[in-house]
Amino acid sequence: MAVRRTGLIAAVVLVGALVAGGVLGLVLVSAGGRPAASPPAASDPAPPLSTATSSPAPPAGEGAAAAGQAIAEAITAHDSHRYAGFTCQPQSAAAIDQLQRKWDAAGDVEASMPQPPVVTGDTATVTIHVVGSAGRKDTVFPLYRQGTTWCIPG
Repeated sequence: MAVRRTGLIAAVVLVGALVAGGVLGLVLVSAGGRPAASPPAASDPAPPLSTATSSPAPPAGEGAAAAGQAIAEAITAHDSHRYAGFTCQPQSAAAIDQLQRKWDAAGDVEASMPQPPVVTGDTATVTIHVVGSAGRKDTVFPLYRQGTTWCIPG
């Protein structure tokens, strides 16, 4: 059991690195665009992607789909604080500000989730389709379920 858990943790760390590359790829889809704006004012952290309630938890596919949709909305809105709320590990203020500067410089993009997520137990992948002034790009985001909450590893 310990070996399986260690392997899972290693996979989650690796996937987190891939997600960071995916976010950078999203920025590269847009060329130029609008000038960088000052960082947004601090806001309340994003609500969890899905939460436990007194009713039964929704099927895993529904929770992962809601997570994918929320990620696409955060990317379209260039809301790095909201996006950071979807990560499994807390993000530093510097990392959030760096992402915000990249998104501000990238210009307008439209992100969507063109297909349902692929769910396997406590992991899932969701494809986010991004269209910007420089073209289109599909990025696969890994998700990990922690209780009833789906999050981006890393």
